[in-house]
Amino acid sequence: MNKQLLLIPAVTALAALLPLPYMFYLVVKIIICGFAAYIAYKEFKNKLELVLIFGVLAVIFNPIIPISFGTRGVWMILDLIAAAAFFWYYKKKWF
Repeated sequence: MNKQLLLIPAVTALAALLPLPYMFYLVVKIIICGFAAYIAYKEFKNKLELVLIFGVLAVIFNPIIPISFGTRGVWMILDLIAAAAFFWYYKKKWF
């Protein structure tokens, strides 16, 4: 995977902190779920802890069977966690 592509879900998660229309948040879920599932699959034979981290993110941001956490504040915290995880993975893999 191109290293710059790993920044897409991180930046998207940070953009989700802004007050935007609902459809944007659906796109955020699709992007984060897709990238997290791909990383979990890719790291399956190498690092089990990465599979766990990104597997949980894929489940939380799953757009097909959405999980409701009630308030926007909880989602903002989850967005920050997701952004941090993707930035960490980017830094770990390419620096």
